[in-house]
Amino acid sequence: MKKSLLLPLFSLSLFCLRVNAQVAWLDTGFGANGITLAANQPNTKPLRVNMTLQPDGKALVKVVKRDTITNVYTVWLHRFGLDGDVDTGFGQNGQVLIDSVLWNTEPITNDANLLPDGKILLATASASNNQLFTTITRLNPDGSPDEDFSVNGRLKFEEIVEFNSLQPRLVDLEVQPNGRIVLIYNSYYSLLAEYGFRILKPNGDILPGYEEIVWGNTDIDEYMTQAIVLPDGKILIGGKRDPINGQPYGTDFVLQRFDVAGFADEDFGNTGIALADYNDQQELMTDMLLEPDGGIVTVGTTNANTLMLARFTSDGDLDASFGTNGVSTFPNLPVVSSRPTMSRATDGKLVVAGGRYESNILFEEEAAIARFLPNGDLDSAFGSQGVVYLPPATTGINTIFQDVAVLPDRRILTCGIRYNGENQLLLARFMPDTNVVIWYHDQDGDSYGNAADTVFAFDMPPGYVANADDCDDQNAAVNSAALEICGNNIDENCDGILATDTVAPVAVCLATVKYYMNEIGLITISPESLNDGSTDNCATSLHFSSSITQLTCSDPPVQMALVTVTDDAGNSSTCNTIIKFTDTLAPVAICVPVITLAIGPFGQPAIITPADVDAGSYDNCGPIIASWLDKTQFTCADLGVQQVTLTVVENGSLTNTCTALVKVKDVNAPIAICAQQLVVGLDQNGFATITPDALDQGSYDNCSDTLMKYLSKTDFSCADLGIEQPVVLAVEDVYFNRNECTTMVMVVDKIKPTQICDQVSTVSLDANGEVQLQPAVFNDGSYDNCSGGLNFALDISYFDCDDLGDHLVTTTCTDESGNFSICQTILTVQDKLPPVMWCVDSLTVELDDIGLMTINPVDLDNGSTDNCGIVVWVVDPPQLSALQIGVNEVTLTGIDTSENAASCVTVVTLVGGEVSIQELPAEAVSLTPNPSNGLCYLQMQSGRQAQKVELYNAAGQWLWAESGAFSALNLDFSTQPAGTYYLRVQSDQFARMVKVVLVK
Repeated sequence: MKKSLLLPLFSLSLFCLRVNAQVAWLDTGFGANGITLAANQPNTKPLRVNMTLQPDGKALVKVVKRDTITNVYTVWLHRFGLDGDVDTGFGQNGQVLIDSVLWNTEPITNDANLLPDGKILLATASASNNQLFTTITRLNPDGSPDEDFSVNGRLKFEEIVEFNSLQPRLVDLEVQPNGRIVLIYNSYYSLLAEYGFRILKPNGDILPGYEEIVWGNTDIDEYMTQAIVLPDGKILIGGKRDPINGQPYGTDFVLQRFDVAGFADEDFGNTGIALADYNDQQELMTDMLLEPDGGIVTVGTTNANTLMLARFTSDGDLDASFGTNGVSTFPNLPVVSSRPTMSRATDGKLVVAGGRYESNILFEEEAAIARFLPNGDLDSAFGSQGVVYLPPATTGINTIFQDVAVLPDRRILTCGIRYNGENQLLLARFMPDTNVVIWYHDQDGDSYGNAADTVFAFDMPPGYVANADDCDDQNAAVNSAALEICGNNIDENCDGILATDTVAPVAVCLATVKYYMNEIGLITISPESLNDGSTDNCATSLHFSSSITQLTCSDPPVQMALVTVTDDAGNSSTCNTIIKFTDTLAPVAICVPVITLAIGPFGQPAIITPADVDAGSYDNCGPIIASWLDKTQFTCADLGVQQVTLTVVENGSLTNTCTALVKVKDVNAPIAICAQQLVVGLDQNGFATITPDALDQGSYDNCSDTLMKYLSKTDFSCADLGIEQPVVLAVEDVYFNRNECTTMVMVVDKIKPTQICDQVSTVSLDANGEVQLQPAVFNDGSYDNCSGGLNFALDISYFDCDDLGDHLVTTTCTDESGNFSICQTILTVQDKLPPVMWCVDSLTVELDDIGLMTINPVDLDNGSTDNCGIVVWVVDPPQLSALQIGVNEVTLTGIDTSENAASCVTVVTLVGGEVSIQELPAEAVSLTPNPSNGLCYLQMQSGRQAQKVELYNAAGQWLWAESGAFSALNLDFSTQPAGTYYLRVQSDQFARMVKVVLVK
């Protein structure tokens, strides 16, 4: 929003509001009441200043000066301490000459750059005849030239740089994050603006490609004011832009961003340019800063005597949350007549420094600072409506601030020029608000300060206190709370009086003191203990003496003591105290720590007397006249540790007691009684454990019903089987009296083995038709509690062809101790060996009169065998017809009782004579379904009729026949077993053999 409502605040009446109010804002702990004025070299005038804060709070101030006689320009760097004093450890008496320029034009120079190692880098430049001469200087932290940089810490370019552009000038020197040095130049002539970059390596060597300044066109004219290197190394420059393309009168704030190599970054703003405008006036940007979020705040003035602030986002857009659409303007704000500069506080507030021109006769130019809230509004809590002026009474007239920095604690440090004829460098430090406290210098550390040596600050500075009551701040023994020492000519308590001593002390004694005799019958009396507040007129030591200092048991119980009190000057006085004493200490009873007693062998009690327990009891003032014990007899019931009390009496009837421990022991061993023999059986895991009670047959003790019992061996295993071995029983009472007896222990095993058999098993006959089984053939992990060998036996172990099928076989398992168990297995005896088939190699046969030849197995067999005999013979095909005259392969298959099958082949040659019956082709007869369950349908094709149907098995055996004239017939041979069959269909003229498969 526009700030026109503030106009009345800066009328002529404003001077009356601030004449005295502004002094309170100066930090009196800095310089002289908040201001430091630096002395000039003879005949020199400061013209322009810039300031850089070091991390340690010291201020580097760069000053451009002109010699009033020779007009030579010089550039100086000064350093000031935290208190505003010149830092004499920097350069020569706090200043370093950076450069001298012989031209009649003021040189351009940048703010000092602080490098990470504390070194200081800055550049100066001047122009003559369109030639630019640049010098880069690098200093050590103490201001001495850095000899590692170029030549004696200076790098000059005047001999190698030439320009074709007009009016070139240096804008700034910046350092990129990688340490490279960037020089930014500006050239402007007749609305033609150019920018230029030269990039150097950290050591000053020129980066390849930048041997000459790289120039480019820009919208920023000769008022390019500042450059900033961003955290990513990109370069941001700012200034003002003149009207272009016929636009109306006025200039704008303008920013332009470049990449790390100096080329325009078109991702910023509008193709790399960002603008801020105010009512088409002439705006001149004078300073800018980078905020933590990447935003950019700029400040400058307009030709309407208006201060203008603009905030851009990191992308170059105006920040709508700041002012009005990113711009705040303040007409007639008294910081606009110079080139305003700006700094940011840790709380985000902005401080702008400058001054204003006044036509008032009292002053012409007056330095001022203004503070703004983060949203661009004036901070009305600061000074007068957001503005603090440098009081004319402190500096005179014509003072302008040229730079400002906000310290981490939000105090504000400014620097500028006081134009008083000679011109002087001026530094002023302001408080962020007026809630400051006066603090007093405490040089001697006694917590009391010097009222004449003060500072103003929010918090107590080191070496300062809030109390001013110290009349000698070089002596910690002197302050308003100190005690006065007489005769030393020092006023310790700061009351203005030196004390002397001729007066005796005032002796004050205790009226009566009662003492008690100590344990050795002696009382020692300290004279000081009889004092009851004796005093002296000086801070002196008082000395005490007494007529009585010691009492014993033989002294009278009541006496009078005379006490003398003397001061350091020898003055003395006396007082009296009545001394009383009494003996209230009981006798000291001393017992032996421990006494040991033994019960008699038959349980008789043990007896003690007081003399057995007393270890030297005594009294401080007389003998022990009597003593007794609370217990003198001890029986088996007292076994263990008992406590007895000894009581002693002195001649004044005072008593005391002590205790002793009585250890009552039984030294008689128990009677051990054992069994003569013990048989121990192992468990299913092969182990056995016995307890003492298994052997004990009534052991006992004379004093104890409870005995501890131990065995020489408690655990037994299979390794102990059959061995009779002695085991010792030890019995022990509570006093470790011990006795033993022995039992002979025999270990036996009565646990049957655990037999695990195969539940089901199968065995195959061999080629001879028999099999012999091993005894452990069915064992499937049988085990015994003892890991010795197990023996196995079978009730049936031999099988042959007569035993095919299932059998129940019993296995008996016996361990080494003769324990046994049985298990049963269902054994299937099977024959898996097929027959061994042998056929004749060849056979010649002849057709019969009906054109067929039936082949029998015996015709083909040539000695086939099987381990259990062949029971079924199959010939395939079983018949040959006239269609097969010639050579045929006929297969003979043998099947044993276990349905194992094998085959061989014979080459059969079929010859024939006259055949009256023809064989039908395959398609002439249809049999469905095939394979079949025994029910099928026979169909003759092409109008043929059959007269007979016969069924043969695979061995060629005739099974049945059906006759009659038919062209179709339902057949049923389901009563036959599953297998391969042959169906012969015939009439007088034809015949056909059909293969059919029967399935169940």
